Amino acid sequence: MTLDVRANGTLSNQLALEVFMRGFSSTRSFIKPYLIHAVSEAVWMLADPPGGRIPARTSEFVTYGVDSKRVLEAVERQPTERHTLCVLIDSPADLQETVATYKARGYRYAGREPMFALDTGQRVSVTTYPVRRVVLPEGAAAIARAARSRQILDEHLGDGDRVCRLFAAFDGGAPIGWVRSIRTHPECAWVSNMYVKPEYRRRGIGRSLLSAMLDDDARYGIRWSVLLASLTGALLYPHLGYREQGLLLIFSPARAK
Repeated sequence: MTLDVRANGTLSNQLALEVFMRGFSSTRSFIKPYLIHAVSEAVWMLADPPGGRIPARTSEFVTYGVDSKRVLEAVERQPTERHTLCVLIDSPADLQETVATYKARGYRYAGREPMFALDTGQRVSVTTYPVRRVVLPEGAAAIARAARSRQILDEHLGDGDRVCRLFAAFDGGAPIGWVRSIRTHPECAWVSNMYVKPEYRRRGIGRSLLSAMLDDDARYGIRWSVLLASLTGALLYPHLGYREQGLLLIFSPARAK
């Protein structure tokens, strides 16, 4: 893969969006496949494969840099009953116009999530709280119980490079925070399911989790780390060196197809 890097040294939004789609699809596929299909130029559908169990999970349509009319024409051609539409924009200056455009076409605006990317060579190290990589089934099971969902597959456990690597902070034997790195390309990874229990927040645990993950990313040749943040979580990531470079706008149909 030839990295698509801008003149200012940031990852292109096109490649960052691909990292998001591959990472999201990978974790959704822990239970059963959740696949990516190109349904039009620069419009993708993430969904259960055809012929799967009913009811199917909600499909996700993702797009960047495409006129809304063409996007919705591509969506309407797909045989899906429930879906969410994710539109990546370059700048907050485009927010109001984009929201108004999709509202006029029958969609509800459900919110926005800033997209961040980090060159791991420019990461800021933080060691406020001890963090360890989860490599044994017992640790994976404890985090699955705390998170109420499986965070890593057995095939990803053990030392060394893996597609999915899980990091956690513990209080005694109880997990209190965790984060995953999902390799999506030879030099790119997606940050998945960053979480710290509410009663343990504001102690530097989130920064320590990310720092340990990024150190491991760099060790295994990952140059770029990409994530989506809540508006509150967006305050954390610049402390590690992440740079905001786009907004993912989320829409849902205001009426049934």
